[in-house]
Amino acid sequence: MASTTVSVITLPQPALMRQWMVQYHVPAVGIGLVNGERMTSKVYGELSKGIPAPQNTVWGSEALANATAILNRTGAEDTDSSPPADLFTELNMPDTTFGNPIKVLNRMARPHNKRDGIYVFKPYDTEKHLFTTVNDYCKLLAYINKQPDVVTMLTTVTETMQEPNSWKRANAIPVDQEGIIHYAAGNGSSHAILLLPQSKQAVVIFTNSDNGLYLTQHIVKQSFPAV
Repeated sequence: MASTTVSVITLPQPALMRQWMVQYHVPAVGIGLVNGERMTSKVYGELSKGIPAPQNTVWGSEALANATAILNRTGAEDTDSSPPADLFTELNMPDTTFGNPIKVLNRMARPHNKRDGIYVFKPYDTEKHLFTTVNDYCKLLAYINKQPDVVTMLTTVTETMQEPNSWKRANAIPVDQEGIIHYAAGNGSSHAILLLPQSKQAVVIFTNSDNGLYLTQHIVKQSFPAV
């Protein structure tokens, strides 16, 4: 059995974050860490040119909705198409909404392509998107880590689902324990969600760039101490 003795995960140094963001043309990055009951988050960069990204920056994508909707799964072939909105209310996730970003457009991380271009954002074309903040999503991950049945379900899903954007076993992580991960990139955004149920830890990384996953590996490696 894998060891459950793992040191506390930490945020990367700001200088390294700025270096990676320039290297991969990523305008904004949000990182959230869960260590048991403790949650830490940090947002770097700009919403758009010249506009600093606040700590409650809102991120959104259809792939993120797919990652979260799995929590409504009640059977082998039964997956609801929407995230559990009632659960968002229960966990006090006020900045998390499904398909309606109108009220938070002033805090949206505008999507960017692989270089420096900005995609045209259409708020009326987001019915399948989940919008959330790093802090809100950390609350959800902390909740998941405390629900053995949900963790078991997600672990089972990694064995049975073969879709490109499904949950998977996290094999290339620098810790001696089992993890599950969901990641996706495209349409000017990316995310990586890593759960480590044995130690009740988690990492969430949101970006507003197609290139976001290129720096995710750096962030994960720096967040975990050597083992």
